[in-house]
Amino acid sequence: MENQENSSGQQTINIQVPSAENIVSKRSLIPLLFAAVIIFFFFNFFTVSCGGQKVGSVTGINLVTGTELKERDMFSGRETKGEKIPSSAWAIIAFGAAIVGLGAFLIKEKREALIGTGAGAIGFGSLLILQFAIKHALQKNAE
Repeated sequence: MENQENSSGQQTINIQVPSAENIVSKRSLIPLLFAAVIIFFFFNFFTVSCGGQKVGSVTGINLVTGTELKERDMFSGRETKGEKIPSSAWAIIAFGAAIVGLGAFLIKEKREALIGTGAGAIGFGSLLILQFAIKHALQKNAE
Protein backbone atom coordinates (compact mmCIF):
# COMPACT_ATOMS: atom_id res chain seq x y z
CA MET A 1 0.00 0.00 0.00
CA GLU A 2 1.42 3.35 -0.98
CA ASN A 3 0.45 6.77 0.35
CA GLN A 4 1.13 9.63 -2.10
CA GLU A 5 0.44 13.33 -2.02
CA ASN A 6 -0.34 15.07 -5.32
CA SER A 7 0.14 18.73 -6.31
CA SER A 8 -3.28 19.87 -5.04
CA GLY A 9 -2.48 18.70 -1.50
CA GLN A 10 -4.81 15.68 -1.60
CA GLN A 11 -3.56 12.29 -0.64
CA THR A 12 -4.18 9.20 -2.73
CA ILE A 13 -3.80 5.64 -1.55
CA ASN A 14 -2.79 2.88 -3.95
CA ILE A 15 -3.55 -0.68 -2.82
CA GLN A 16 -1.71 -3.50 -4.53
CA VAL A 17 -3.58 -6.79 -4.73
CA PRO A 18 -1.54 -9.97 -5.32
CA SER A 19 -1.85 -11.34 -8.82
CA ALA A 20 -3.63 -14.58 -9.57
CA GLU A 21 -0.27 -16.16 -10.46
CA ASN A 22 1.12 -15.21 -7.04
CA ILE A 23 -1.85 -16.80 -5.28
CA VAL A 24 -1.70 -19.94 -7.43
CA SER A 25 2.02 -20.35 -6.67
CA LYS A 26 1.13 -20.93 -2.98
CA ARG A 27 -1.76 -23.28 -3.84
CA SER A 28 0.17 -26.52 -3.27
CA LEU A 29 0.44 -25.84 0.47
CA ILE A 30 -3.32 -26.20 1.03
CA PRO A 31 -3.73 -29.79 -0.22
CA LEU A 32 -0.61 -30.75 1.75
CA LEU A 33 -2.22 -29.45 4.93
CA PHE A 34 -5.42 -31.42 4.29
CA ALA A 35 -3.31 -34.54 3.60
CA ALA A 36 -1.42 -33.97 6.87
CA VAL A 37 -4.72 -33.86 8.76
CA ILE A 38 -5.74 -37.18 7.21
CA ILE A 39 -2.35 -38.70 8.15
CA PHE A 40 -2.66 -37.40 11.72
CA PHE A 41 -5.88 -39.40 12.09
CA PHE A 42 -3.67 -42.51 12.13
CA PHE A 43 -1.75 -41.26 15.19
CA ASN A 44 -2.89 -41.46 18.83
CA PHE A 45 -5.58 -38.98 19.77
CA PHE A 46 -5.38 -39.90 23.43
CA THR A 47 -3.96 -42.53 25.78
CA VAL A 48 -5.92 -43.95 28.70
CA SER A 49 -3.92 -44.84 31.78
CA CYS A 50 -4.82 -45.93 35.27
CA GLY A 51 -2.41 -45.61 38.17
CA GLY A 52 0.44 -44.77 35.83
CA GLN A 53 -0.11 -47.94 33.78
CA LYS A 54 -1.18 -47.57 30.16
CA VAL A 55 -4.59 -49.13 29.63
CA GLY A 56 -4.93 -48.29 25.95
CA SER A 57 -4.65 -45.68 23.27
CA VAL A 58 -7.14 -44.48 20.69
CA THR A 59 -6.28 -43.16 17.24
CA GLY A 60 -8.41 -40.86 15.15
CA ILE A 61 -9.35 -43.76 12.86
CA ASN A 62 -10.53 -45.67 15.96
CA LEU A 63 -12.81 -42.74 16.74
CA VAL A 64 -14.13 -42.78 13.17
CA THR A 65 -14.75 -46.54 13.02
CA GLY A 66 -15.27 -47.40 16.68
CA THR A 67 -13.03 -49.72 18.69
CA GLU A 68 -12.73 -51.67 21.89
CA LEU A 69 -10.18 -50.88 24.56
CA LYS A 70 -8.75 -54.21 25.63
CA GLU A 71 -7.83 -54.48 29.27
CA ARG A 72 -4.93 -56.56 30.59
CA ASP A 73 -5.34 -58.91 33.49
CA MET A 74 -2.96 -57.68 36.20
CA PHE A 75 -1.93 -61.22 37.21
CA SER A 76 -1.74 -63.16 33.95
CA GLY A 77 -1.04 -60.26 31.56
CA ARG A 78 -3.60 -61.60 29.08
CA GLU A 79 -5.94 -59.26 27.28
CA THR A 80 -9.52 -59.36 28.45
CA LYS A 81 -12.65 -57.88 26.95
CA GLY A 82 -12.60 -54.15 27.54
CA GLU A 83 -14.80 -51.14 27.10
CA LYS A 84 -16.34 -50.51 23.70
CA ILE A 85 -15.70 -47.06 22.25
CA PRO A 86 -18.37 -46.23 19.65
CA SER A 87 -17.61 -44.23 16.55
CA SER A 88 -17.91 -40.49 17.08
CA ALA A 89 -19.98 -38.37 14.73
CA TRP A 90 -17.61 -35.44 15.35
CA ALA A 91 -14.57 -37.51 14.34
CA ILE A 92 -16.41 -38.71 11.22
CA ILE A 93 -17.31 -35.12 10.29
CA ALA A 94 -13.73 -33.89 10.82
CA PHE A 95 -12.23 -36.78 8.83
CA GLY A 96 -14.79 -36.33 6.05
CA ALA A 97 -14.12 -32.59 5.92
CA ALA A 98 -10.39 -33.26 5.45
CA ILE A 99 -11.13 -35.70 2.62
CA VAL A 100 -13.54 -33.24 0.95
CA GLY A 101 -11.02 -30.39 1.29
CA LEU A 102 -8.21 -32.46 -0.19
CA GLY A 103 -10.45 -33.77 -2.96
CA ALA A 104 -11.61 -30.28 -3.97
CA PHE A 105 -8.03 -29.12 -4.45
CA LEU A 106 -6.85 -32.31 -6.19
CA ILE A 107 -9.65 -32.34 -8.78
CA LYS A 108 -9.26 -28.57 -9.18
CA GLU A 109 -12.90 -27.76 -8.51
CA LYS A 110 -13.86 -24.23 -9.64
CA ARG A 111 -14.90 -23.22 -6.12
CA GLU A 112 -11.98 -24.97 -4.42
CA ALA A 113 -11.13 -21.98 -2.23
CA LEU A 114 -14.69 -21.78 -0.91
CA ILE A 115 -14.94 -25.55 -0.44
CA GLY A 116 -11.50 -25.69 1.21
CA THR A 117 -12.33 -22.86 3.58
CA GLY A 118 -15.65 -24.45 4.51
CA ALA A 119 -14.11 -27.89 4.95
CA GLY A 120 -11.32 -26.46 7.11
CA ALA A 121 -13.75 -24.56 9.31
CA ILE A 122 -16.08 -27.55 9.67
CA GLY A 123 -13.16 -29.87 10.46
CA PHE A 124 -11.68 -27.46 13.00
CA GLY A 125 -15.04 -26.96 14.71
CA SER A 126 -15.68 -30.71 14.76
CA LEU A 127 -12.31 -31.41 16.36
CA LEU A 128 -12.96 -28.79 19.06
CA ILE A 129 -16.35 -30.32 19.83
CA LEU A 130 -14.77 -33.81 19.78
CA GLN A 131 -12.19 -32.68 22.33
CA PHE A 132 -14.90 -31.43 24.70
CA ALA A 133 -16.97 -34.59 24.16
CA ILE A 134 -14.00 -36.82 25.01
CA LYS A 135 -13.15 -34.78 28.11
CA HIS A 136 -16.78 -34.94 29.25
CA ALA A 137 -16.97 -38.72 28.66
CA LEU A 138 -13.71 -39.32 30.55
CA GLN A 139 -14.83 -37.19 33.49
CA LYS A 140 -18.16 -39.02 33.57
CA ASN A 141 -16.44 -42.43 33.53
CA ALA A 142 -13.92 -41.34 36.16
CA GLU A 143 -16.75 -40.62 38.60
